Amino acid sequence: MASPQWQSFDPNARRTLRVLKTIQKKYGNFVYDDVIMAIGVLNEPLGPALNTDQLRQFHYDAFYQQRDYSSKRVVVLSDAFYAPSSYNGMLTPSDNNAQNVALDHHQYQVFTPEQTQMTVQQHIQAACSNGGYAGSDKWLMIGEWSGAFTDCAKWLNGYGVGARFDNTYTTPTKYVGTCSNKNNYSKWSTTRKNNMRKFIEA
Repeated sequence: MASPQWQSFDPNARRTLRVLKTIQKKYGNFVYDDVIMAIGVLNEPLGPALNTDQLRQFHYDAFYQQRDYSSKRVVVLSDAFYAPSSYNGMLTPSDNNAQNVALDHHQYQVFTPEQTQMTVQQHIQAACSNGGYAGSDKWLMIGEWSGAFTDCAKWLNGYGVGARFDNTYTTPTKYVGTCSNKNNYSKWSTTRKNNMRKFIEA
């Protein structure tokens, strides 16, 4: 199935598709069908800040570009921080017989003030309730995740930017606690270790 020729008119999308084509041509080739299961086409596009039509077109272009090299390779689309069901009907068998498409969600619970204020049990419950993705018509995966309860990791929020947890973030939030020793495992209490284990298991 031939790919559309640069249907994404945005110059950045065209450049990204060219880079992706180099990867697809080598690692997305059918000779690796029994070795490489899938190729993700774009990591964490911030959907709400982008033109949705352009992002969807990029996904179409990337999918059909991959089909030039393998009909079996799974093409993984980022959910772009939208509900998985918002992609229903796109790149499915009912959409020009598109096959082998998966949706990738990244599960982090530290990037809003509300998340850094959650209890351990609330973090666990959020992980469990987000795992189902009811209503999606595609394979779903958690491609990235973390057992972190805080955003205290150095430069996590940007170079020189503080944390929401200890209220040193650029936009004042609510002080939850100190970041001191949050990233030093040898200083963790048994309770903290057990809580993180439970969260990671969830």
